[in-house]
Amino acid sequence: MSFNGLRLLPLLRKQRRTDLLDGLNLAAIAYAAALWASVGYPYASFWTLPVQLVTVMDLGFIWCHWLVPQLRGRPGSAAVTSLGLAASLLVIGLEQRGSDSFSKRVHTIKTTQLRWRETFDAMATLSRESREKGEPVNVIFMRSYFNRHSLKPLAVDRLIEYHRQRKTYTVVEGIDQGEPYIPQAGDFLLTIDKRERSDLGQDGEAFAEIYRHSASTRAGRIFRHR
Repeated sequence: MSFNGLRLLPLLRKQRRTDLLDGLNLAAIAYAAALWASVGYPYASFWTLPVQLVTVMDLGFIWCHWLVPQLRGRPGSAAVTSLGLAASLLVIGLEQRGSDSFSKRVHTIKTTQLRWRETFDAMATLSRESREKGEPVNVIFMRSYFNRHSLKPLAVDRLIEYHRQRKTYTVVEGIDQGEPYIPQAGDFLLTIDKRERSDLGQDGEAFAEIYRHSASTRAGRIFRHR
């Protein structure tokens, strides 16, 4: 934000024109705000990669356009450049030795995506098998990193969203779209990421676990209404 403020001042004074970097920073700020408003800001998630990419571009701009011109032609500028390179390598080395290094975050993101994908595939299989048996297929979910658009490919009769603050169920896709809903026997409850069955309060006690991706506390799970 400070970087954008420094670039905004000459723009307001009409000392320069807008460029691509301005557009990218504006888009990154809007994206981060929308992400925070919808699901919070998960720092270790792949959702934040666009913001991190723009941040790296900003740092590159600061070095190339602000620092290098100040150092060019001065005695010892080569030494300063070498010192900067050495410091960068030192920071990278220390970061790799940390408990939450970049490579570990990448591994976590890949593992999380695999868990999400396999849980989604399990739900798709269960919904298909239920449909083949002639059973109604109603899937309840709570908005998080996944929303109605993410789950729309599932072959369901009704896709139902549970609103945690209002404690209401609403059909968002399928039969009776837009209408309130009351959970009934045979309904599925899908929790792919950070939501839990306990978020449903007493209603959650009526759902029995039928699938769990792994023993992890954040493992994707599928429940069915008794």
